[in-house]
Amino acid sequence: LEGFVDVFDPDAPKYAAQIEGYNPLEQRHLLVVQLIFNTSGARVRESMSYDLPLLWPTEYARLVGRFLAAPREDRLRYLRRVGTRYVILPGPPVPGLQPMAVLETVEQMKLFDYYPAAKRVLVVPDALLGQDFTWEMEGLFQPRFDETKGVLVSTPPPPPAGVPGLPVSPSATFLEDGLNRVVVRATTPNDGFLSLWDSYNPDWHVDVDGHPAPLMRVNAVFRGVHLVTGDHIVTFTYHPARLYLG
Repeated sequence: LEGFVDVFDPDAPKYAAQIEGYNPLEQRHLLVVQLIFNTSGARVRESMSYDLPLLWPTEYARLVGRFLAAPREDRLRYLRRVGTRYVILPGPPVPGLQPMAVLETVEQMKLFDYYPAAKRVLVVPDALLGQDFTWEMEGLFQPRFDETKGVLVSTPPPPPAGVPGLPVSPSATFLEDGLNRVVVRATTPNDGFLSLWDSYNPDWHVDVDGHPAPLMRVNAVFRGVHLVTGDHIVTFTYHPARLYLG
């Protein structure tokens, strides 16, 4: 995560293979590509990312530090909660899980389909209010938190948004999943919360049923929206104000 391999980390490789026909510098480039950049192909979202760390908010930097200090059990709990399907590890994340592929330069590292039922968006009934950001962050690693029952917040939620409708079973489905625009159809039987496991940033704006709505920071560094009962179209759009001003 920090641009080098810490061999003392339980999830890190301990050695690199010698690849015939490549000099040491070329082998190092191959290793970096395998470990860092092959995992972030087109339209792949990362739940823990290496790129551009100095441009991230301090809250995200704190989350990365918490992840690095966590044992594997806590790391896997976090990854599952935030909707991670695939992981690269030196051993199976659960007993008996067979690898899909092996990294060429570090054959001890293998690709696993860890959580096929992973979801990036869901509707939950409650908001769990804590004292501060640290409380939210710690909750993502603790066994007692159930991400299907609520979102973690450290400020009181805004009033629910949207056109009220008839109670509908909870669901969330992507209608559009782009880089600067995400559209979700969300249904809820009561006032509830749309939980989107994509990074929060105040330059994201949200409309519910065609009307502006408050964007919430939930679960430490992710996005949420408070919704009234019914069937709704929730549209997230990214407008980086500093870019336009520049």
